[in-house]
Amino acid sequence: RQDGDNWVLFNNYDGNKIRFSLNDDVVPYTKSSVPELLDLKVTDSCPYKCAFCYQGSLPEGKEARWEDVERIVRALGGMGVFEIAIGGGEPTHWPHLAKLIELCREVDIVPNFTTFGVDWLKNEELVEAVQEGVGAIGVSVQRAKDLNKAIKIREAVSRHHQSNQPRIMAQHVVGSVDISETAELLEESWTQGVPMLLLGFKTTGFGATYKPHDMTGIAELLRLRMNSQPHWGAKFHTLGVDTSFVEQFGDVLKDLDIPQVLVTNEEGKFSMYIDGVTCTQGPSSYMPDSMEALDIKNTEESILTAFKSY
Repeated sequence: RQDGDNWVLFNNYDGNKIRFSLNDDVVPYTKSSVPELLDLKVTDSCPYKCAFCYQGSLPEGKEARWEDVERIVRALGGMGVFEIAIGGGEPTHWPHLAKLIELCREVDIVPNFTTFGVDWLKNEELVEAVQEGVGAIGVSVQRAKDLNKAIKIREAVSRHHQSNQPRIMAQHVVGSVDISETAELLEESWTQGVPMLLLGFKTTGFGATYKPHDMTGIAELLRLRMNSQPHWGAKFHTLGVDTSFVEQFGDVLKDLDIPQVLVTNEEGKFSMYIDGVTCTQGPSSYMPDSMEALDIKNTEESILTAFKSY
């Protein structure tokens, strides 16, 4: 996609993006005119009650209306948004998820989603939709034993005759457990070949009253592992972090000599958030004070106007 003097290449098989310009005199590309990724909440209902959940979702939480979500996604497709991160709550319990995955592919958007449970694997319609259309699945994990969920999901959704498989990545909130348990989790993820995404601790929702564990030593932990196996080991594909982790542990990335060109730490510059349950929008899912109403009748105009202001 061309964006002024800049270009963005998006690989819809592995989710990688490259931003560049053919003009040597162009100013640094620090914000896109249209979101590359949109974080979409489809339900505030979740049965798991994680004590540090930054959404504060409960079993009795409300769900988004299909009509609103469809209008939002069709507008995003018209804008040229590359991918959507579907979340909640527990999005696999939202009754329209399979239909949403199919809609995303219809409008040329790559759908991804996060999940905590594995009970949805019993839903044949949903599993088939995931196999056919999902780009990536983020599996929430707290401890090493939780990686069994990611492995079970990986085995259930893989299709050996296809070259493009849903990518499975474990997601861990840094500070949710003691650093020794985080170390054990990382060790097991490398052993099992499960890519890991480290998330910064968010102090909204249940996180406002949950005291995060001291993560002193996280840099040394990652450095030791990095030095012990070049390229993170043959079985370990990637170690990713979110923008919140960058804000909280930016020095860790410097200690690991991560090139600055790979780091984006401002919300609302290349992505944004829409809460489909309340029909509100903002730069990020953990910035509740920045949320504003989404005009669902003029969806595309409302989204673009809001994104331009971030």
